[in-house]
Amino acid sequence: APGEEGTANRELWQELVQEERGRRLPAFEPAGHLGALRALRDLGLAKCRERLLTKCVGPEESLPSPQDARREAQVLRAALGKKLVPHMASAITPGEYARLRRVIQLNGFRFNGSLREG
Repeated sequence: APGEEGTANRELWQELVQEERGRRLPAFEPAGHLGALRALRDLGLAKCRERLLTKCVGPEESLPSPQDARREAQVLRAALGKKLVPHMASAITPGEYARLRRVIQLNGFRFNGSLREG
């Protein structure tokens, strides 16, 4: 139905902000996780692996260390616990989640303009 995606996105954003403010997780930037969590929610893990994890992530040495990737994946685990992303997303490894976040960061875009030409 129209508007459902926007509502789901708003709910995801609000939950991320609440998690960040609650300080139950290591410090993180909600905006840095929103795209990856949306991709997992909307595309599913298999399509994320097939379509997104094949994209550019920049220099490998710029990816987070395994320890940092595990820390960042705690945000995904919190989203899984609140059922904001499907259970199948629990099969993504911390390294894959870090790569997915980087793909969104480097290859994603945000459209803020009008859909009308002119």
